[in-house]
Amino acid sequence: MTDQPNPSIAGLLVRPLAIALLLGVFAPVANAQSSTPLRASAILEEDDAPAPPRTPQNAAWAYYKAWDTITTVEDRQKFGELTTGRPDPGKPLTKAQRQILEKHRVYLDGVIAATSMDTCDWGSRTDVGLGALIPHLGYMRQSARALALDARRFAEDGNSVAAAERVVALLRLSSHAATDHYLISTLVAAAIGHLAMSLTDELLKADQLTAPAARMIVSAIRQVDTPDLYNTAAAIDLERRVTLDWFRKECSGDNANIKFVRALSTSSSMRGESSRTRTPIALYLLTFSEQRIQAEIDRADRYFDAVAAAWRKPHAAVALDELETQVQEYQWGFVTQATMASFSTVRRSTDRTRETYQKSSAKLRAILEAQEAHGGAPK
Repeated sequence: MTDQPNPSIAGLLVRPLAIALLLGVFAPVANAQSSTPLRASAILEEDDAPAPPRTPQNAAWAYYKAWDTITTVEDRQKFGELTTGRPDPGKPLTKAQRQILEKHRVYLDGVIAATSMDTCDWGSRTDVGLGALIPHLGYMRQSARALALDARRFAEDGNSVAAAERVVALLRLSSHAATDHYLISTLVAAAIGHLAMSLTDELLKADQLTAPAARMIVSAIRQVDTPDLYNTAAAIDLERRVTLDWFRKECSGDNANIKFVRALSTSSSMRGESSRTRTPIALYLLTFSEQRIQAEIDRADRYFDAVAAAWRKPHAAVALDELETQVQEYQWGFVTQATMASFSTVRRSTDRTRETYQKSSAKLRAILEAQEAHGGAPK
């Protein structure tokens, strides 16, 4: 497909994850004629694309089925533009926003139905290393924005329970976004979870959540807010395997040194280096023997051990910051410097999301306690 970027491990995981905080960068880009047919699932037909199991129980296919209901580039562009931003608290949706939500009701209902499913297998291709595609992230983010706007619409119309259903769907959507165990997916999932809580605060401030609605959201938060929020431990482990296995495979045998320089270049090698220093570094790397190259990969493996240990510390983000400073100074070798993601960014993002879960839960429980104080009558 030419009308959307194909997020990949090489393009996302190994670059600074500050890029990922923008999130909207993953949304499909419209650059074709409005009459061009558009299927989100068409990306799955490309080489090295994910292969989600085609089973009725797999939420991944339910999502793609919903996303496929928007059938032209023009419609997807308009849908994205009108659902990207919610009105400021206290201000109503525009007529155009209401119309686009109604026009794509099948899309929204399909996404909500997908979030209710227990299994979500995106069929990620860990066998293709850093070239693996992860196209679902952009669509998940687009779906999250649309659900948030739809929740505001129902709250505005006085249907508190329907608004809460969409907050719950957002929370479940956040969990599904991270089931492929990629680190970038953990970051996107945390952002969607944070969006759900920002939306909850908007509804609370507008006094648009009844006790039954509050109870629904509290229950959903409890299900999502697990000790290993958004599979971070599995994501760290997967990044280790995908990155290092790929390097070991690519940088062995004849001309291992040339393969090594090429692999580092493929994985955004020597980022931050000027063109004047990049060439001498490349020439230096060409002197490496295959044994030295494998030692560099082993060094990166030990870095992952250090990351896992830092992640368990009380002030994990600070410990991870220190490790990342060492990486930039080449203390952990060339493979580590060229490929490592910002684990501190991910940790701060998940910590922030967990904090919002705790704060929102406390506010919602206050509504339930007030209900009990008045004899249990619904608000």
